[in-house]
Amino acid sequence: MSHPPRFLTLVLLWVWTNSTAEAGKSIDAASAFGARPSVTAMRLSPDGMNVTYVASTKGRGSIAYTVSLAKGSAAKPALSSDGKPLRLEGCHWVSNDRIVCLIYAVTHDGSPIEHADKIKVPVLLFHAGHDANVNIAQSKSMAARLKAAGGKCELVTWDDLDHQLDDSDARAQMLTKSEQFLREALRL
Repeated sequence: MSHPPRFLTLVLLWVWTNSTAEAGKSIDAASAFGARPSVTAMRLSPDGMNVTYVASTKGRGSIAYTVSLAKGSAAKPALSSDGKPLRLEGCHWVSNDRIVCLIYAVTHDGSPIEHADKIKVPVLLFHAGHDANVNIAQSKSMAARLKAAGGKCELVTWDDLDHQLDDSDARAQMLTKSEQFLREALRL
């Protein structure tokens, strides 16, 4: 039995997800597979019949899922990590039915907050209040540490948004603030 080429399968997936959208509305391809919008490291198996991807969970955790395109099955969890301290980075296919996942340790002393006193440049932080990937308390703590160490730091927040900043006004504000910050920091 011959299988379609990998790029054709991906194109067909794109066509399928876009053809299911209502007129004038976009569709989230990740949701079409039952995943959260924060999907990363999506990879197609060598035979083009399976997909693996990593989805973020609350905090620093993540789950690697696999989906059989031939069977039209639901996504199945293959591996998970709570992010304390190990974190799942992504998975690669080594055969049509086997994946290898990259895992790294998240260490406390590797965090920028532990080195705030060494940061001597101005810092601009953006954070959404409903961010399920990184708690806003992390940015608030970083801003406080930088200021306590005598650094210049501005924290811009949006209380009602999530990690993706799915709001055109918020994104426009972020770009405007970024431009102003760079012009001032670089004296342009």
